[in-house]
Amino acid sequence: MVKETDEIRLEALAEIPEKELKEYSMLVFLKQELYESSWDKMLEDLRDRMKGRPYIFIFVNRIEEDIERIDKLQRWEMKYGGKYVSEEKEFDYKLNFEPEE
Repeated sequence: MVKETDEIRLEALAEIPEKELKEYSMLVFLKQELYESSWDKMLEDLRDRMKGRPYIFIFVNRIEEDIERIDKLQRWEMKYGGKYVSEEKEFDYKLNFEPEE
């Protein structure tokens, strides 16, 4: 049975813990805006900051937690065959998932 796009979207979004939705949404938004939608570039920047190298921007002293969240997002994107996207309006982030066609 082939899953419908809406079903895949709902399953992918259900992976995100409700209590951490804002953190995940913000990471996705920052990846899009600052790292050309590349998890690899974002992870490289975070790891460089942990090593004291120059970096692009500062999160809030939670680099290791963010790296763990990014790892989960990458695994879920592979599992569901698509990518998470996020929009920001007045510091409110809205997370969505776009399955590959």
